[in-house]
Amino acid sequence: MIYCIESTGNFQLPMVDALKACSRLPGCLEITERYQVKFLEIGKNKDHVHFLVQSVPTCSVTKIARMVKSLMTREIFRRCPQVMKQLWGGEFWTDGFFASTVGKHGDEAMLGK
Repeated sequence: MIYCIESTGNFQLPMVDALKACSRLPGCLEITERYQVKFLEIGKNKDHVHFLVQSVPTCSVTKIARMVKSLMTREIFRRCPQVMKQLWGGEFWTDGFFASTVGKHGDEAMLGK
C-alpha cells in the first residue's frame, strides 16, 4: 500500500530540508528495515509536510504515522540539538495527521495538493 501522510509541526518550513536529509539517515533506514516502511517522497506545502510511504498492508496507517513522526523527530534532535531548543517543550509535531491511500501513478498529483 502507498500512503500520503500529512502532518503539521511546531517548526518553520525550512526545517523540511532537514526532514528530507533525514530520509536518508539511520532513523529512516531503521523504519525501512525494521517495519517494512519505505519512504518514496517527502514534500512540503504552506503549513504541513507530506510523507509518501509504501508499506505492507498488514501495518496500520496510524502505526506508520506514529513511527515516522517519532523516529524522524529523534533523528533530527540527535543530529541538530539546536532544533530542540527552538521548539516549545521539545514538541516537533502537532497532534494528529491526515492520511490517504495513493495509486501507483498518483504520487506527484497528491504531493502537489
